[in-house]
Amino acid sequence: MNTCSLMMLLLKWRACSSASSSSFKDLGIIPYLCDKLSSSFNIKSPTHIQSKCLVPALNGNHVVANAETGSGKTLCFLLPILQRLIHLSTTNEQVSSPIALVMVPTADLAHQINHYFQDLSKDYGFHSSVAYSNRPLLMTNPTHLVVTTPTFIFQYDIKKILRGLEFICYDEADILFSGGHESASRDILETFVPQCKNNSLRKGGTESKERVQVILTAATLPSKSPKSVGTLLKRWLPRETVYVSTDNTHQVLSNSQFKFEYLAESEGTDTKFQTLVNELKRDKSQKILVFCNTLSNVEELYNKLEEFTCSPSPSSSLWWSNKVGQLHKHITPKKRVSLIENFKSGNIKVLISTDLSSRGLDIPDISSVIMYDFPTGTVGFLHRAGRTARAGKPGKVVALVTSKDEDLATAIEDSINKDSMHSNLSHLFSRNKMLRRKFKKEAAKKLNTL
Repeated sequence: MNTCSLMMLLLKWRACSSASSSSFKDLGIIPYLCDKLSSSFNIKSPTHIQSKCLVPALNGNHVVANAETGSGKTLCFLLPILQRLIHLSTTNEQVSSPIALVMVPTADLAHQINHYFQDLSKDYGFHSSVAYSNRPLLMTNPTHLVVTTPTFIFQYDIKKILRGLEFICYDEADILFSGGHESASRDILETFVPQCKNNSLRKGGTESKERVQVILTAATLPSKSPKSVGTLLKRWLPRETVYVSTDNTHQVLSNSQFKFEYLAESEGTDTKFQTLVNELKRDKSQKILVFCNTLSNVEELYNKLEEFTCSPSPSSSLWWSNKVGQLHKHITPKKRVSLIENFKSGNIKVLISTDLSSRGLDIPDISSVIMYDFPTGTVGFLHRAGRTARAGKPGKVVALVTSKDEDLATAIEDSINKDSMHSNLSHLFSRNKMLRRKFKKEAAKKLNTL
């Protein structure tokens, strides 16, 4: 990643900080990093979540930071890590093994965080390693930071290779503590933070002498049910953990324009695809991100759009001709990095993707997001919608809704329309299936009262 790309990321963080009264210096960030952010990237003020997170993080507290997409949560763990490494460097203390482990759900996000770390620390020459499936962990002497996925790193003797660990960071924590990553994420936590094991601290256990600090960040952290990730984390983590969030958490961005297209499928007519084509023709944006729910749907839509573009039927040249890309897990990480860079630069105008692109990835200036397949839950909707309207810029979100998704789509649309400036969707975090069941029960009750 070049300096220009990093500057765009930092300018995005700056735009989120207008109402934040403190400076990085006030929060305890050392002069070198303050000067680096100010002189090199014109970043002078922290965002809301950075203001709330950095003080306890720099004081060594375990921290859970929950804030909206695009709010600069990456700095919430990178700055404390960098500050510690700079201290060790200036005091000539030896670093024989990594002091920080950053865990993410995807290889793409791992590469992105590694690029930010490298760009921000190039004056000191700190070393980092990125590891995931088909990319083994390569350790230079010394390696200061490891960025990986929980399931992959747990294959190694982590007590040995991370014997000097001081930080464990989970980015996109709600994903890492659910589904396929949950077991490995918890095992790593319990390995390095003994008081997390079996809730021993809550049961009168003693503090470990070798303390590792935990920092978790997430844009969505459901906590309303006993089994939701936010609730479980409060049971698993030590009781002294500091929880911080912003007023905009779990809300859609106020500068987004939303459009819900309810489709009436007609026999023999591909209404959904034609609606997408019409949106593309109307929009003529520089960057459009199209989401599908499955890999096969991405491939099918990509081929369909390419076939349509090359067919003799379009009356004039289409603005996205030869500039459509597809992104999913079967594309190699190296090629995915190239695709994302081409999308950022404008060589690709329309990117069709699974939810690999919905979390964490910083792709500036996406003017429109089109949900070709409606997401299976509200969390997915928030993350997809959060890819546009970033850094205070306007953005457009178009959701194509078929009959099977009407209940969830209507509930989300109603919530947004009730108060477009402060639309908190956390009450809709239940799965789509559960929500449909709830609506059916409510409808049955109404029928019984008629």
